[in-house]
Amino acid sequence: MIELVEITFDCGRSEYLLDLRALSLQKGDWCFVEGASGERLGQVKRQLALPETELPAPSRLRKIIRKADSDELTARRKRSKQERQAFKICKDQIAYRELPMKLISVEYAEQGSTITFYFTAETRVDFRELVRDLAAVFRTRIELRQIGVRDEARRTPVLGICSRQTCCSSHGCNFEPITLRMARDQNLSLNTDRLAGSCGRLRCCLVHEMSFYQEMKRRAPRIGSRIETSHGVGKVVKLHIFEEEVEIKLDWGEVLRVPLSELERTVFGASRLRHPVSDRDARKK
Repeated sequence: MIELVEITFDCGRSEYLLDLRALSLQKGDWCFVEGASGERLGQVKRQLALPETELPAPSRLRKIIRKADSDELTARRKRSKQERQAFKICKDQIAYRELPMKLISVEYAEQGSTITFYFTAETRVDFRELVRDLAAVFRTRIELRQIGVRDEARRTPVLGICSRQTCCSSHGCNFEPITLRMARDQNLSLNTDRLAGSCGRLRCCLVHEMSFYQEMKRRAPRIGSRIETSHGVGKVVKLHIFEEEVEIKLDWGEVLRVPLSELERTVFGASRLRHPVSDRDARKK
């Protein structure tokens, strides 16, 4: 088993990092990790242990450099205040120049050497004059980065239709491919308006819950198959996944719900559930 910790950053992104035992990191601790542009400060969200075969992709593994001390946490709070001020200044400059862009968030580099402004726009924006204005105010290097609607949702915490904070902003998503096939496999309506999240794309929870549905469908007989029960032979008409029950219509018309565990234990056993009774075998009986 490999010990890991999951780290979340201010932008909402979550990454898995190798846990150095000497650091004794606990949930809620702040630490510095290696990043593409230098050290980044993040917070430990949880600890976990995974077998080597189930490790995340190498691109999601980072090295923990050191644990943050009290002075560094004080500096972080100061940067957060500066980021709020920079956000207001930049937003005012965008309105003054009437640029077709929407400011989303601001990030100060750990050493204060760079300020990055994240924005969305429907078209390409010429923001060179805006960069000059901001550089004159802050006297440091300025970067403007255009992001997509899914990154915007991750950086803007909102409530989803479940009345909880959206997945991408609460625990960070890697934006894996999401398809309507996932909604179909979870017996959801294929109404894209109801399946869309705050970003307008398919909701991330379709990915998070998919493994549960796949496991349940692996254990249960297929809809339309014929199986033998203690009450006789019938046809599977519906799966009640959350109740772990199978709805069966018997040959003489009676409909009953049988717990999946009972089917596995008293009728066929887990191995025979994958080979339901065929129509020919049923007629022979």
